[in-house]
Amino acid sequence: MAGPWEVLIGLAVVAAVSALQLWVSTDNPPGFFRDEAALAYNVHTIATEGRDEYGARFPLYFSSFLDYKSPIFVYGLAGVFRVTGADREVARGFAASCMLAAILLLGWLAYRRTRRASVGVVIVAVAGFSPWLFELGRVAFEVAMEPLFLCLALLGVERASRLGRWNPL
Repeated sequence: MAGPWEVLIGLAVVAAVSALQLWVSTDNPPGFFRDEAALAYNVHTIATEGRDEYGARFPLYFSSFLDYKSPIFVYGLAGVFRVTGADREVARGFAASCMLAAILLLGWLAYRRTRRASVGVVIVAVAGFSPWLFELGRVAFEVAMEPLFLCLALLGVERASRLGRWNPL
């Protein structure tokens, strides 16, 4: 059983990681990349008209700059844009929130594997202060959701490993 100091330290670490990950600055990275702007434009048109920039109604993939973008980030951010309106900081904040969710799930996975809260907190701290994950959560690209889905898949595998008999449902 963890004492009150361990709990306070754990909460402080999680709060510090959350504050760092959710801190969206207009200076980091500077500007709004053309790929971010193209993706945000598609998000805006989906949120307001239900069509992409070429007029396709709720497409499965989004074509942009001779490339195809995954729809999960677009449709997730479109739901946010419906509430907040289109904004650069909102788009980057959504990416940062996805990254924070991935970091917290990674800490949860570490706790589930070891049954030690201290291990989960250390993993949250290491991942949360990692420059790679920090920078990846700063740009409004669909790749910001990949760590989240990877953690969800790993949690599913971890859950399946604990079952006596595997069932896909």
